[in-house]
Amino acid sequence: MAHCYGSEKWHRWSILFKKHSITDGVKYLCDSAECYWLVDAIASYTAEHKNEEFQDWKLKVTDGKGILTGDDGNGNIFVTQEIEYTDRMVFMPPNLFVG
Repeated sequence: MAHCYGSEKWHRWSILFKKHSITDGVKYLCDSAECYWLVDAIASYTAEHKNEEFQDWKLKVTDGKGILTGDDGNGNIFVTQEIEYTDRMVFMPPNLFVG
């Protein structure tokens, strides 16, 4: 993902999240790793935590299971979701920021 810097276009990916859009880099990640489910999961929490001005999302995958966490950038976790199964390792930046 080192070639992804800035974005020329914002993309819609789901009719469920009409107010959300993703950058070229996130779209590239979703297309190449087939992980639109990850963006769906994050988007499902952003509305619930819209008062968080900054959101830092991390996905840790071990042995086919994952832990998705969202925090305020200062390590104060406001969401943790267990991903019961993923058949692939998602190569994403260490942190995915929303804000």
